[in-house]
Amino acid sequence: EEALKKVIECDPDNPDARKFLGFVKRGDEWVKKEEASPKPPATHTVTPKPTPKPGPSSEFDPKRTAEAILKAEEAKKREYRGVPWESRHVINTDHFTVECNSTRKVAERYARLMEVIYAKYRKIFRDFKVLDRKCKIMIWSNYEAFLQATRKPKGVGGFYMPGRYQLCAYHGMFGTGGDTSMVLAHEGCHLMQDLLGMFGNPRQPRSPIWLLEGMAVLFEAAEINLSTGKVRIRGTNRDRLIALQEAIRTGKYIKLRDLMNTPHRAFGPLHYAHAGMLTYWLLCKAGKKYNVMYTEYI
Repeated sequence: EEALKKVIECDPDNPDARKFLGFVKRGDEWVKKEEASPKPPATHTVTPKPTPKPGPSSEFDPKRTAEAILKAEEAKKREYRGVPWESRHVINTDHFTVECNSTRKVAERYARLMEVIYAKYRKIFRDFKVLDRKCKIMIWSNYEAFLQATRKPKGVGGFYMPGRYQLCAYHGMFGTGGDTSMVLAHEGCHLMQDLLGMFGNPRQPRSPIWLLEGMAVLFEAAEINLSTGKVRIRGTNRDRLIALQEAIRTGKYIKLRDLMNTPHRAFGPLHYAHAGMLTYWLLCKAGKKYNVMYTEYI
C-alpha cells in the first residue's frame, strides 16, 4: 500500500495504483468508490451493501509497482528538469501566450487552466469593459530556475506585473498545500483586475488593497475542473480559514472599518484571510442586493 501511495505521489493519474487503492475516475478527478456511488432515492429505503475495503489483490505485482514508481519519478524529473528557456514551449490561446520550459504536456495544461479561469473572471465581471489584449504567462520548470530568472527572494511563489500584463510563476508545489494552479489563479485574478483598470490609470485611481486581494484569495482556493471547464468558488483555502477562525476565537480579528482602511504596506496574511471571506460573503452568500453594491463599489 505504501508503494502504491508513492506511485500516486509521483504520478497522481496512474490508473493501476489508483484502482488498487480503491479509487475510480469521475471527470478528471480520482475519488474513493464509496464517494462516487450515487445516493439512493429518498423515496425508498435501501440498505446499502458495505463497500469492501481495498486490500491485497491477487493481481498485485511488486515488480510492476516498482517499475511504475520509477517511471513516475522519472516523468516528474523530466517536468522539473525541463528544457533551456531558449527552447521553451510557447502555447497561444485566445487570451494568453503561455511560455513554459517544463514539458509540453505541462505547458498545455497551464494554458488550458488560464482559459478556464479567464472565462470565470469574465462571468463575474460581466458588467465591466475589459481591455482587449493578449497577456503573457511565463512558467519556469522549477523554483530555483524561477528565482534565478526573476531575481526574487525565496518565499515568492509567483507575481503579476501591473501595466505590463505579464504573470510569472514556476512549476511545482508552493507552501504546505499550494501549487502552480493556485498561484496562477491568484495572480491571474490580478491580471484580470488590471485589464479592468483596477490597478489605476490616468483616469482612475488604484482600487483599495482589500478589494484586489480579496478576489484573488477566492480564486486561489477555487475548485477548478479542466475537463468540464467549471470553476466553483468555495471561500478561502484551509490555511487562511484556520487563521481567520483562530483570530475570531481569540478576539484578534480585524474590524471591517480597519480592514478597508489598511494601506498596502501594512496588509498582512490575516488581512488576506479577512478580505477573502468578506468578498466570498458579498459575492456568494449575501444576496443580490450586496452583489449589486459590490459591483457598484468597484
